[in-house]
Amino acid sequence: MPTVVSTAKKRMEIIPDNCVGCHLCEIACSYVKFGEFNPTMAFVEIQQDEENPGYWKAEFTDQCDVCGFCYAACHYDAIKLEKVGNSGSST
Repeated sequence: MPTVVSTAKKRMEIIPDNCVGCHLCEIACSYVKFGEFNPTMAFVEIQQDEENPGYWKAEFTDQCDVCGFCYAACHYDAIKLEKVGNSGSST
């Protein structure tokens, strides 16, 4: 699964070193997309890194449409959202 997703207007990237495994991005995504607080339904997946204890792996699923709600929910700057064609500033 990708750690970068994009549309014609927006691009999101996961910054794995900033992820603390709180799952807020998954909760926000599942609520916005399905009306349920159910991380297993989210279009972003967070898993503990088996090879590096204390670290987390985060990836977008193929269903991610770059809506940005996971970005808005992340308090740790683990998801970066940019306008495509912009100078690279976060929105």
